[in-house]
Amino acid sequence: MTQEAVMHRWDIEAAHADTNPIDAEMAVDGIDEFYDFFIAERLPDAFAGNGTVHLHATDAAGEWMITRRNDGIEVEKAHGKGDVAARGPASDLLLFVWNRKTHLELETFGDTELLVEHQRLLQV
Repeated sequence: MTQEAVMHRWDIEAAHADTNPIDAEMAVDGIDEFYDFFIAERLPDAFAGNGTVHLHATDAAGEWMITRRNDGIEVEKAHGKGDVAARGPASDLLLFVWNRKTHLELETFGDTELLVEHQRLLQV
């Protein structure tokens, strides 16, 4: 419920004024929850295919390697080299996975089409 309240707070700010970043540790927890619960439970095969995505928080201990497989994805909380990497503050990464920000607002390296597909296919 805390994660939901944090996201709603950001949405309200975005609708009415400038936004404040989400606390980095809270954002890392939110990204973990996104993959461990929402995707694993509700959309386990939505991002199936080929390719690897590396997300890297620059302001907190948070890294995720998302490996696409034919039957779904595997998410490791680890550093790695993906087909695409996206780096930024944990708040921006959380907002990216929840489709509040695009990859254009992150530092990216590699095949950004995978990030576009990520947002298109992993909508909760």
